Amino acid sequence: MSSTAPEHAPAPVPADALRALIDRALETLALPGRPELAALERELRQYAEQLLPDAEAVVEGLWRGSLSWNLRRGRLEAIRRLLGQAPGADPLTAHVQVRHLVADCRVLLGYLEEHR
Repeated sequence: MSSTAPEHAPAPVPADALRALIDRALETLALPGRPELAALERELRQYAEQLLPDAEAVVEGLWRGSLSWNLRRGRLEAIRRLLGQAPGADPLTAHVQVRHLVADCRVLLGYLEEHR
């Protein structure tokens, strides 16, 4: 239901590398105790920051005002807000941020893959 095509084609997405990172993050989050999450958080954040502009371009190509456009714009705004937050200082905050970044990377990747 695109009214117009995005002004630029999305950059190639390292989908396999991102999926491997997501799997590694989920495995780490399932470990007992308090695993070190800073490196995972940093890598997931880099992927999300890389994918966000292209995902925004794809969503802007949807029919403006449609339910899909509104829902996706809201999700992209939430992702942008999360990316604007500092990394978690305590283990629980870091755990929650990594969990959110995993979900956000999946969403961004999904938006871009739907466009192909």
